Amino acid sequence: MAPLMLLFAAIAIVPPLYWHRRREKSAPLATAALSLPEYAPPVYTLELASRAVQRTEWTCGDASPLNNDITRPFFAFVHIYKTAGSTLRSFFLDYARRCRKSVLIIVNCSGVKHSLLKSTEQSDQSKAWNNCRLKEVVDSRHRKKRYSEVSTAIVRENFDVLGGHYRFGTTDHVFAPQDASGTPPVRHIVFFRDPMERFVSGVLYRAKQFDANKKETVGEMAAYIKKRVRNSREKNEYWDRIFNYVLTPEQAQREGANQATIEDRTRLAIQNLVRYNAVVGMTERFPESMEILQHVLLPDSFSSDDRKDAAAKMFVEYTAKKDESKPKAFWGGEETGGPKKNVSQMGEISTSSVMEELRKDEAFLADFREYVKYEQRIVDFAWTMHNAQYDLVREQQR
Repeated sequence: MAPLMLLFAAIAIVPPLYWHRRREKSAPLATAALSLPEYAPPVYTLELASRAVQRTEWTCGDASPLNNDITRPFFAFVHIYKTAGSTLRSFFLDYARRCRKSVLIIVNCSGVKHSLLKSTEQSDQSKAWNNCRLKEVVDSRHRKKRYSEVSTAIVRENFDVLGGHYRFGTTDHVFAPQDASGTPPVRHIVFFRDPMERFVSGVLYRAKQFDANKKETVGEMAAYIKKRVRNSREKNEYWDRIFNYVLTPEQAQREGANQATIEDRTRLAIQNLVRYNAVVGMTERFPESMEILQHVLLPDSFSSDDRKDAAAKMFVEYTAKKDESKPKAFWGGEETGGPKKNVSQMGEISTSSVMEELRKDEAFLADFREYVKYEQRIVDFAWTMHNAQYDLVREQQR
């Protein structure tokens, strides 16, 4: 444990330079409206990392209905676009089946109004969350129930895990605070990815799904991305889609009304990661990230040995590191029943091939890094959290 203590001491003493905020001159009015505290570099402590990876206190295989228990364990998986979401969605649904839990997957929910979420009126808590669509459900607790929408009451009364495209803090008012800080008993899980790769992957996905700016060759796609990024930088624009997930509904409402600077939004996002003490996975270290989830989600209590064996086998599949000696079908999930990695359906045009082409142009890379630099700051801090959590999990496995 001594090396870990030195690591955290170093983090506390010498925080990265990007944690020091440089306010834009136009920001004072927006900052005052947001009531932001004086900035201090965030420090992710050993105690916070230890709390983040605590094993959940529930029974795998428990068939008891939830009965509106607002103090029970609950997980909020915030799926940031193009961060292994399909695999993680399959994982949570598989987990629900094997451990008899209830999982609700939603999409297009970043715009749910804070006023609706915070309302204590029973009629409001039964209202469907605006612009929010139910995607998939595995309800192993209440097998006969059917759901056509999502609301505060539905989440509270029926589910153990809410996953999908929505904001940090969306479920703050679904459950009661448990301690003096007012933090609700909701544990957030989020995965991040290299911002440039996430951007390219998103462009390719839209080209595949909607024929949006579809190109025939890697070079043509790279040229399109260069043009798009440079056009944005000529307008002094930065890529800011990450804020659809890492700002709370309340913060997003204030940010929109007060035109907070992107510096302030970045700071708020980093503070949210610490405030909610999220379990952090990184797409580039997927097996290690799943080891953290195994530690968190594989409980000490099982309803039967069969449940225990089934859950353990599932985590073996999802935490397996790639063995190049296995056939490609193995890593597609066909032979394991486990993780299914997305494969490009555009022939030679893939995220890796486009990134390889883009890296040949050093001048463009400088523009690209500038374009995604605010998301990169958030991802850099997420790496700090992920590494600390993973080191602790490995330490406890020894």
